[in-house]
Order: sequence, then C-alpha cells, then structure tokens
Amino acid sequence: MPSILTKAIRANPRLQAALSRARVALLSPLPSSDRRPDKVGPTTDWADARPGIQVPQAQVFRDIRIVPTRRFAYRNKIADGGPVWPDFETNTVVRHLNHRQFVDSNAVPWQFSGPKLRGPMVWGGRCLFHFGHLAAEHMNRLPASLYQHPRAPVVFALPPHQLIRDVPGYFWKIAAWFGAAPQQVHFITRPFIAEELYVSPQVEEFSPIPSPDWYLDLLDELPRLNGIEPIPYDALYVHRLGFVGIGQGGHAPLPTHCPVAPRAGPPPPRWPGRPPIPSAPSKKARPLRDGPCCHDIRLRITRR
Repeated sequence: MPSILTKAIRANPRLQAALSRARVALLSPLPSSDRRPDKVGPTTDWADARPGIQVPQAQVFRDIRIVPTRRFAYRNKIADGGPVWPDFETNTVVRHLNHRQFVDSNAVPWQFSGPKLRGPMVWGGRCLFHFGHLAAEHMNRLPASLYQHPRAPVVFALPPHQLIRDVPGYFWKIAAWFGAAPQQVHFITRPFIAEELYVSPQVEEFSPIPSPDWYLDLLDELPRLNGIEPIPYDALYVHRLGFVGIGQGGHAPLPTHCPVAPRAGPPPPRWPGRPPIPSAPSKKARPLRDGPCCHDIRLRITRR
C-alpha cells in the first residue's frame, strides 16, 4: 500500500516535477547515469543489406542546434526537445504525425549552444517510455537513415527528467533490431551542435495510410540480415499475453479455445525475439488483439 507521503507526492504534479528535476541534477554527473546494456543480442547491420533499394535520400541539416527536453508538449507522449528545426512549419519530413495530424512542437534554443559534434549523425526521434507507441510511431525513421549511414551515431531525445539509466530494456532491443547498437545511441543530455544531421521521414503512424514500398523493402531485409527464416502459416495470432502477467483485454481465451496457430507475441522486454518468425500470407487470417502496435498493424496492412 502506498504511504501517506507517496500519496501526497502523487497528488501534487508540481512536487513530482521538482523531485524529478532534483534527482536528475543529483545523479546526472555520476558515471552510472549513462548506464546502458553492453549487448542486447544481434544488431542489424545495414551495411550488408541488399543494394539498390529505392530509399529517398535523407535530408541533411548542417550546424543544427540540438537541446534536451524540458517538458512534454503533447499528451505526455511528445517531448519538446531535440533539433531546433529551420522551416519547422513547412518541412513535413521532420514533423511527427499522429492520426494524420502534426502533434509536435519545435525545440527552443537555449542561451548556451554547446559544443559542435563532428561527423554525420542520424536523427532517431524521441525515446518514449511506452512500448507500443515507441514501436508504432517513434522508431521507423531508423531503417532508411541507417541504410544510408549504417555507422553514424543515432540521436534520441529523452523524456523530461529522465536519465539514460532509466531507459527501458525494450528500447535497446527495438533500436538494435533496426540497426542502432547501444553504444551507437546518443541521448541528448546537454545542448550541442550537430555538424551533419540526417533525417528520414516518419513512415508509420496511427492512420490507414500505407507505408511506402521502399520502407517495406527495408523491413523485408531484417529477417535475412539477422539469419531468421520465416515460417509460413495460414493464420497468425498477434497478442500481448506476455504483458502484465496474462495479458489485457481478454487475450487469454482465444489461443486456449480456438485452433489458431502459431501465436506470435512475446513479452515486450524480449521483443523482437530471434526465433523463427511466423508469417501469414497477405490473403490469410491475421487475428489481432488490442494495443498500439496491433492498432498500427491493423490500420496499415497493405497488399504485401
């Protein structure tokens, strides 16, 4: 049971924010604040990908200012930090979409611009501490950018008042699956200037608009680059049974009582796994349970 003090803190958002800021100020100078996994399993190496995929050239921004986040700008999901984009209102490539609406805001430059970091960097986006929305909205810029710049550091904005040590394990696994090893990820903890920042468009979000063919071609490379052989089945059941015990929303009865096999849906901390990937042909059944990832899949299934 929460203590009286805990309840009082939870009931006071301003006090929560002040305590979070104090925690970050106290712990950020310590080496342990940058704690990250040494290895999360195989990391996709886009240098070995099939050449000639018609990926649009990433936009490049030179000497662009980048700042840490200070607050959430949209529903505790879109933070206000990151690059200070020029032509923010008109450049749709750098914007974040949700249900076909722009929901982001441009970062505000700090008085202190920070050091210049040399060499090419890739904009990864926002590290959201929510598995489903992170996977469905925030990581899909990586394949295109890393296909063109596989060794470049990948820049991510942390949520407000969080440390690198707080980043959940599923972020590192998703990033590695898309080609960014833990030591390749550069979190924004202080202002700096990027000499070259490459940005690819957001190609997945909550809408029925299908992803472009070149992005699907990149995703087709992922199993091969990781030595995974797809196993064809007539039906594929995507669920969240490994999440919070026995799943949510009545997930358990269907695989127990219905002859739908195989089931695909390891718990988020293990996603993506490295066993054979079940796959259902496009005209076969794909029963899906709820959750942001499944919502996104349901909206975006194309002829492929």
